[in-house]
Amino acid sequence: YQRFFCFGCGATGDVLDFVCEWAGLNPKNDFRAAVDLLTGEAAPEPRPPSVLPTPSPVTFLPPPPDHTPLVSPVQVYNHKRGRLVTCRPVAVYPYPGVGYVLRLEFDGRKVTPFVGWDGSRWSTGSMPAPRPLYCLQAIAERPTDAVLVVEGEKCADASAGLLTRWVTVSWAGGGKAWQRTDWTPLAGRKVTLWPDNDAPGERTMAEIAGHLAGLGCAVTALARPDGKPDGWDIANAIQDDWMDADDIEEFIGRMGRPYSREEETQNVARDPRPTDTEPAGASHGKEVM
Repeated sequence: YQRFFCFGCGATGDVLDFVCEWAGLNPKNDFRAAVDLLTGEAAPEPRPPSVLPTPSPVTFLPPPPDHTPLVSPVQVYNHKRGRLVTCRPVAVYPYPGVGYVLRLEFDGRKVTPFVGWDGSRWSTGSMPAPRPLYCLQAIAERPTDAVLVVEGEKCADASAGLLTRWVTVSWAGGGKAWQRTDWTPLAGRKVTLWPDNDAPGERTMAEIAGHLAGLGCAVTALARPDGKPDGWDIANAIQDDWMDADDIEEFIGRMGRPYSREEETQNVARDPRPTDTEPAGASHGKEVM
């Protein structure tokens, strides 16, 4: 039984609803015509293209200090569509003083739109730059702890409660948006980078490493492990591979490589995959903390 969901306008329904929406039919009055389209027994009449309102630029303001935190389901204003949209994110990631990033999942795919305060309501749009790090407050609260940088808020949340010796942070917008983030709160800190297990993730962390080195950070980057699927990250290590805090610490110590600017180009160009044996104690029967 297949259903669709439009992340742009919030429309949802089954296959018949989709065909009716596409062909401009009424599901109740034009049922027979919709079935004919599904079975290939009729061709749709040309339908004039939809004309959407031209979105005006969105200026986001700091959210009201006393606002009620966003939780699922979320109703936000979509300026591109010119309408309110209700969605049910699987997670809501707060960026205090800025807004929220929502995580929406559908048929194995994800989207992570930003929601900010436009002065009167929550609206979708682009998070203003320079963007704060995710879990920025923890950096200030723990000034002497080492920092672990991971890709994605989901990874940061998965490890934050487990790794008590590390401050785990991330950034908004994915691998291509790291330059829009203000990294200066990490200046002079000891930082370890855990990339997603694929070439884009490795390349992104190599670029971040160079930037952090320029801020006086002592940077270590984890090499890509052998035997793990593309995209494998710290959330997978904890949730799928049942790695606990000791396993993670051992993995970081074994796979970490001190950053060297001279080797940056070669590290990105080649595909280093040191042998990765399963950490002691990483039993699939172990309970995740």
